[in-house]
Amino acid sequence: MVLTKIALVAGAFGDTVSTDMKTLSAKAKISGLTLIELLVIIFVIAVLAAMMLPATGGKWKAQQINCANNLKSIDESFTAWSQKHDGKLPMQVSSKEGGTMDFIQSGSAIVHFLALTNSGQVFMRQSIFSYSQDGTNYQKINSYTNYGIEPRSLVCSSDERSDSIYSKKLISEFADTNISYFVGVDSTLNNPKSILAGDRHLQVDGLSAKPGLLDLTLKSLVSWSEELHYKKSTSTAGGNILFADGHVEFLKSKQLNSVFQSQGSATNRFAVP
Repeated sequence: MVLTKIALVAGAFGDTVSTDMKTLSAKAKISGLTLIELLVIIFVIAVLAAMMLPATGGKWKAQQINCANNLKSIDESFTAWSQKHDGKLPMQVSSKEGGTMDFIQSGSAIVHFLALTNSGQVFMRQSIFSYSQDGTNYQKINSYTNYGIEPRSLVCSSDERSDSIYSKKLISEFADTNISYFVGVDSTLNNPKSILAGDRHLQVDGLSAKPGLLDLTLKSLVSWSEELHYKKSTSTAGGNILFADGHVEFLKSKQLNSVFQSQGSATNRFAVP
């Protein structure tokens, strides 16, 4: 009799616990989110965020990366050239020995890129000078063995003045008027922080840098114009810089000026196309 009563009480208690647990479980399902619901919410938020981004953002980023990759390719060619010239860059070697030191004062940027097509041969002064002056001697320049520089790597995809150049395949078809990168003529591989090259749209003291040899002092205020990498406001203007150690950085104007100021030289010269 006693055992029977205990069993009945235990059964009733178990039913009560079971009922309470079912109630709690039901409430938990009502108040919580399933994994699928949570994933749907995250997806909707991501779509809305993407719609809020500028329509040209993806294209702008792709162009910036393209220009950076071009500069890395240019660095590889400069490095290959230096390996056959005692670790020196073309700007440190006379034209009699295949370099471009004699042409620095001309302010031409393409001259230094043309030297990268000279594979161990003496880059004839007359040939390169004639080309830089009036575009003649194409065949002689094209006959030089190429170190590996791809002509198209001289053009940034966001450079509007260079749109038609993508159909050209020979290095001699390029000139200062259609390339996108300046050359740091005082750069050396001994100074890894020195500026070897970069996007051409420089500004000095608020004015766009004119084509030719640009002399900068520690007092010069260097920034970017809105010409190449630009999104809606000047605060977003920026550009790529290639350093002598081979790495490329995308810098905003304030960062760019700090880099120029830290070059460790009273003056810095750049051949701007």
